[in-house]
Amino acid sequence: MGREPVPAALTGLTPARREEAFALFARLRPFLEEGVPLPRLAREAGIPLRTLRRWVAGYRRDGLAGLVRRPRADRGRPRRLVPALRQLIEGLALRSPAPTAAAIHRQIRPVAEREGWPVPSYRTVAAVVQGLDPALATLAREGVKAYSGRFDLLHRHEAPHSNAIWQADHTQLDVWLLDDGGLCARLRRPLRHRHRARAASGNLAQG
Repeated sequence: MGREPVPAALTGLTPARREEAFALFARLRPFLEEGVPLPRLAREAGIPLRTLRRWVAGYRRDGLAGLVRRPRADRGRPRRLVPALRQLIEGLALRSPAPTAAAIHRQIRPVAEREGWPVPSYRTVAAVVQGLDPALATLAREGVKAYSGRFDLLHRHEAPHSNAIWQADHTQLDVWLLDDGGLCARLRRPLRHRHRARAASGNLAQG
């Protein structure tokens, strides 16, 4: 294998990045200049063969600058999540029993790669799962009865028979009653109603 020139242009790299590039080139030198097979170099250096191949490809493409990874242009900014992928994450998260965010992340990765969508990070997937409406999650996983018991604003109570439910009200009620003789009487104490009952308790005062 012929000797490959070492490009000198390292513009755009910090001093630390330049040092890293030279160090990686030194590891590749036996392959690039001495013809040592890459699998042998991987065994002797204790470096994964896949990593060495990536370094070689970067070096042949961009020279020394290709040996180091440049920081992403969008680093520090949230990556856009494809709406269809968000819907898929939410749909998987609403299954019962509830899967972990890690399991969902493993499932959506091949889908995103197949469709050519940016693969979201685990943190992004976890944020979508945690942002689900608790009411929606309860309805999807536990059914209508559990949802109604926790999130309905109105609760219905049905009495199986007379006097099964008592309701007390401590508000003074201005209620007038007629006795058997036709005399008018007024209740002076709070009135207690018995469900489906005809009697009302209280002190009667002649009007």
